[in-house]
Amino acid sequence: THSSELSSSLAEKDTTLTLVRSELSTAKGENDQLRAEAQRLADESLVAKKVQTDQTEELQQLRNQMISMEATLNAEKTIAESLRGTIKQLTEAMTGAVAIKPKSSGASKPRNKKTT
Repeated sequence: THSSELSSSLAEKDTTLTLVRSELSTAKGENDQLRAEAQRLADESLVAKKVQTDQTEELQQLRNQMISMEATLNAEKTIAESLRGTIKQLTEAMTGAVAIKPKSSGASKPRNKKTT
């Protein structure tokens, strides 16, 4: 009869609807898990970017310190070379003065006082 066909069709549609709702519920659960995973990965990415930024800044600071130290070292090398030159000149002058200085038999003569 017509009503039994309708009842049978309605029962099939009800079963199909129940299956679709079950699949939809499963898909929603999977979707929620994927969203949570995507959020976790986004958070990890932000943390990684922060760490990378911090490391980049630290590296730049170290580079700047190295450049400053190199400049200081070069300045100190220049000063050391200048001092070596001065010491060499003084040593040569003292050696020359000792070689030129006549041997005196008496007390040493007082040095000339500079007038200011």
